[in-house]
Amino acid sequence: MKIFFLFILAVFFVSFEGKASLISSTPDQPEYIEKVTYEIIQAVNLASEIKKAKFFIIIAYKRLEEAVRMAEEGNYIYVEELSKAYKECLVLGMKTYGILKERGDREEILFLLKKSLFNSVIDLTYLLRNSPKNYKNTIQKTLDYTLNKRKEVEKIIEEIKKDKDKLKIDK
Repeated sequence: MKIFFLFILAVFFVSFEGKASLISSTPDQPEYIEKVTYEIIQAVNLASEIKKAKFFIIIAYKRLEEAVRMAEEGNYIYVEELSKAYKECLVLGMKTYGILKERGDREEILFLLKKSLFNSVIDLTYLLRNSPKNYKNTIQKTLDYTLNKRKEVEKIIEEIKKDKDKLKIDK
């Protein structure tokens, strides 16, 4: 049933591929559902795990950027859901990262994650400071999760660096 639903969405929204207005659309605009649907179709069609991991990490950060835009415009009703969507996409990216077997692929994803998580901490801190009280709990949980994942990624990167240094010494 899910595949049928995605097929119908793909056929219906295929004309929107490459439409520039979808790139910058936000949840308060009618085109946003088209944008998200197109992203779902893209995710389903990605062949390699490394591409999927990159895709989910990039989409996660896009959701957070949208949350910041919504907060700047005073549309806080969307901030909480976008923060949740950010976290869900980040979880997918991290799970996909865990599937990768090749260390080189993992390193590439780790550095993308490191950069994304660094920027995410900044944006989530902004949202936490500037959002109304009733949204702060979700944002705080998302920030805590992000900080935890950032520490994990930094630890893994440090271990890889130590392994590389050890290999240099052994040669």
